Amino acid sequence: MEDSFDFGMMRGGITFCGVYDGHAGTRAVNMLKDKLVASLDAGLQGIDFSRTAEVDRIIKRVVCQLDDVFVQEAKEHKWHDGSTATTIMIKDKRMVVANVGDSRTILCRLGQGEALSHDHKPSRPDERDRIIAAGGTISTMGVLRVNGILATSRTIGDGSMKVKNYITCEPEMTHHTIEPGDEFVILASDGLWDVVTNQQAAEIVCKCGSTSSAAKLLIDEALKKGANDNITVAVVDLRGAYSDKPPPAVGSAGVSLSSPTADGVGALERPQLSKMLDQAPDHQGWMLKQQSKAMFGVQSWQKRWFTLCRTQADARYDGSMHSNWQTGNYILQYFSDQATASKKQIGNKPIFLDPSYAARRETLLDAAGRLCLSVRDMYSGKVIVLACAAAGENDVSIWIQAINT
Repeated sequence: MEDSFDFGMMRGGITFCGVYDGHAGTRAVNMLKDKLVASLDAGLQGIDFSRTAEVDRIIKRVVCQLDDVFVQEAKEHKWHDGSTATTIMIKDKRMVVANVGDSRTILCRLGQGEALSHDHKPSRPDERDRIIAAGGTISTMGVLRVNGILATSRTIGDGSMKVKNYITCEPEMTHHTIEPGDEFVILASDGLWDVVTNQQAAEIVCKCGSTSSAAKLLIDEALKKGANDNITVAVVDLRGAYSDKPPPAVGSAGVSLSSPTADGVGALERPQLSKMLDQAPDHQGWMLKQQSKAMFGVQSWQKRWFTLCRTQADARYDGSMHSNWQTGNYILQYFSDQATASKKQIGNKPIFLDPSYAARRETLLDAAGRLCLSVRDMYSGKVIVLACAAAGENDVSIWIQAINT
């Protein structure tokens, strides 16, 4: 899966959160995760967020510089990767939203959903005019696409589409002063917004007791409505900006606040993990695991025996003074075969599933369309893609239901 997100604290008390929706590979998304926060941190040091024009200029410069370097490298290596980016930065009571592409950020205020960003699509009149003025075309292939290729009119990466500026990386900014009544901000890839309206999302989040459960319910709702694209959601609690005891700042569909150790267990020690796994698996069976790297451009799959265990106890990791994280309800493990699984209580790389994130998708596997499940390891941040071991099986559907229950 090519969706991702980022959350952290920058110098000067700036809170950052971003959602990225990649396509044609993960390089553009990985570049954003590696470089965007650090570059913004350097550029915005000492800048008063009330100086909106200067803030906008710095953000545009940072994004365009990162895009220029990435596009040049992509041309040299013949990469075609690209990504959207919808981000927020909060300093005191001032928030700036920077958006590139069709991921979206909305504000939940007094139970109402208000857009803080505007999707960059070729159907937007101003975007259409810009594309045509640059010599580009807009055609319909299921949806409107720039030159018959991209369904979004602004991206980071996609160097071949920027030779004549058919698309641009320039972000659009929105400034907002946080005040009583502002409750949450939702950032999500278009997989959510394709099937859930701003108002529906706001109503779901405002009924939840925590941002983590809110993110989970949003993905649940999208899946119920037939979402057929990858989904990443982040929910940010704004109420701490005007309360004496701020609640946790963010809950997300996969935020990882700890660093993985060499054995992949993360912040948990193996004795504690053994105690949590002292039970028979809730689900087990043969599944296909997508290899993390494609060989010669062809994606390959490994057949493994998987076990899915519901934890007996929660394990909490204190990530920072602003937030903490609690493990999901399930631990996913895989072994070479069933016999090995019966002898070993702990696999080589236990995967702590965040129950607020489990996205399914249709894909072609061995020339047969099969339902696939993407899950994220809370500690490493890695995405694991699973599929049924044989055509016609419904194991993945069962596991989707289990993880999202």
